[in-house]
Amino acid sequence: MKHLKEKLEEYMSYYPKVRIVRTKKREGLIRTRLLGASMAKGEVLTFLDSHCEVNVNWLPPLLNQIALNHRTIVCPMIDVIDHNHFGYEAQAGDAMRGAFDWEMYYKRIPIPPELQRTDPSEPFESPVMAGGLFAVNRKWFWELGGYDPGLEIWGGEQYEISFKVWMCGGEMFDVPCSRVGHIYRKYVPYKVPTGTSLARNLKRVAETWMDEYAEYIYQRRPEYRHLSTGDLTSQKELRKHLKCKDFKWFMAEVAWDIPKYYPPVEPPPAAWGEEFVSPFFIFPFLLSQLLALAQKNNIKNSSDIFPRTIYSVEMSCVQEKSSRWLSKMEKNMKREQLQSEKTSSVSH
Repeated sequence: MKHLKEKLEEYMSYYPKVRIVRTKKREGLIRTRLLGASMAKGEVLTFLDSHCEVNVNWLPPLLNQIALNHRTIVCPMIDVIDHNHFGYEAQAGDAMRGAFDWEMYYKRIPIPPELQRTDPSEPFESPVMAGGLFAVNRKWFWELGGYDPGLEIWGGEQYEISFKVWMCGGEMFDVPCSRVGHIYRKYVPYKVPTGTSLARNLKRVAETWMDEYAEYIYQRRPEYRHLSTGDLTSQKELRKHLKCKDFKWFMAEVAWDIPKYYPPVEPPPAAWGEEFVSPFFIFPFLLSQLLALAQKNNIKNSSDIFPRTIYSVEMSCVQEKSSRWLSKMEKNMKREQLQSEKTSSVSH
């Protein structure tokens, strides 16, 4: 794109503190962020997407939290910029904790009473970040190993960095006083290289950090079992070197409220049963034709006209009603057949 070449260089020349770093080939979001972080010289790294707009006074609240504890990752509140008209508004529910289900879809859950502050503008702990909008002490970021360079293009990196910071001696906060707008696009404006998949990234994160909890993902996504994660040796050595806690600790101490909304083991159904369904319920418009066909062919058994199909549903009373309906239909057919025979004998 031409506007990202000479025009961008010329525009940014008015900002001497800004450097544009370009890769020699396509590296994807994750490895490109690593490249930018490796070139940065400031004490704090701040990661944002290109399709973001920062709000007034967005940075000081993030820096304040890092000043209190350098082993902290801080995330702004992510507001919504409409992709059609660029209108700006807060997300539904505004301040909520970051979470995930067991297919690894990002979710948002209410802040539990135990973590609610008297002042709602105070930062609050969050188990996982929403995406890639955060600030972190530069030295601490590299102590954590940065992003896993084995993750491809995009996806899963927010879980990897979130699990890592919590399990390896740090903490993560969302900061209500820091607001950043984000355009939620309706489609991905770029092509993903053949052979690259989000599933591989998610499995790589699960195998590195989630321990036995990875099985809950595979139960819901059995196709993940056969995916190759690539070499995980360096990532597992990093976890061992940092003396990170296990994922069971993370679920018990940090993400303890997630199972309330997204339980690892699906609870049994509240009720179950079987439903008897005849074509009368499915195709009402065929009823008159079926009756005419029965009379024409002298069919007396309704089961020859109305084949029975069993469906599993949560209502057992339907079968009894269907049986009464069939019995009534048989009586009606017999009555009509007798009437037809009487009429025929009178005419003779």
